[in-house]
Amino acid sequence: MCSGVVLALYMDMTFANDPYALAAHVLRAIARPRARVVTVDEVARIVGARRADVRGIITRLHEEGFVDALHMRPTMAGLAVATSLRQCKLKDVRSESHVPAARAVA
Repeated sequence: MCSGVVLALYMDMTFANDPYALAAHVLRAIARPRARVVTVDEVARIVGARRADVRGIITRLHEEGFVDALHMRPTMAGLAVATSLRQCKLKDVRSESHVPAARAVA
């Protein structure tokens, strides 16, 4: 049985603020080699998303078996997906169309 997150990671991600696009960015950020454990704050800063959104995605990736949320590192399945995503151009997490327009001061 295929996981919903895995299938979505391979699908064309055409919508901004898409949780599947965010999941791809989060998984790739967690899988980056580093000497110490990465925190949720660091992942949120790296991908440019809110901490609450990143925390929810990490929980979902943990439930799907791609991330060990306790140790903030990818599982073997997560590492395989993150490695395949390394060469991909991922959709931006947020697009300009969702940024509130500045109000004109009269």
